[in-house]
Amino acid sequence: FQPLIIHQTNNLSLALYFKRLTMEIKVFLLIFIAISVTSSAFIECDYSLQWTGNFQCNLTIFDLQGLDNFTRIEAVHPPGFSNDLVTQVFPSNGLMVIFPRILCNTFRNLRDINLNEAHLSYSMKVWGITDQSFSGCSQLDSLRLDLSELQSIDANAFINNLQLRSIEFTSFQHSSIPENLFANLANLNILSITCTQAMHIPSETFRALTKLTQ
Repeated sequence: FQPLIIHQTNNLSLALYFKRLTMEIKVFLLIFIAISVTSSAFIECDYSLQWTGNFQCNLTIFDLQGLDNFTRIEAVHPPGFSNDLVTQVFPSNGLMVIFPRILCNTFRNLRDINLNEAHLSYSMKVWGITDQSFSGCSQLDSLRLDLSELQSIDANAFINNLQLRSIEFTSFQHSSIPENLFANLANLNILSITCTQAMHIPSETFRALTKLTQ
């Protein structure tokens, strides 16, 4: 019976070897997928000069991981133009999780950010806004996040946007609005928030908005 025992031992060792090999392959595939997804995140602008004279970034972005760690915007300016001349951002294509802070950090003179459904080839969804998303846009005048399906927004999201005059949110899905969200927006004239569910609004939320017209 000794040869039979040896034969069973060899089969057992072989089974353990293939099991271990299979596990190593699975781990490798998971690492490869994670690296591929992360490395596929990108942001770029296709620039255009509007008839109004505004220099516009037509935005394409993919950042499904919500890392918001972009270091540059892929783009080439036309001769004679620069980042300082970009005043508008409109959507061209893409998907995002967190509104990328690099836009306002790159285009310091942005006045109009409009992610309007009419300009989309498919939904560009913003699920979250941090305290850094618009911190570099001190000249921002108008913000529209249609189709954003926003679920979270930091109480200090607009702390540096003292010039904002118009905010429009649709598909706002968060259950509440931070009490001090609009505290620094004394120049706000237009505020429109369309909700998809019941929402708690603290009593002091609109206290600073003395110039609202609609």
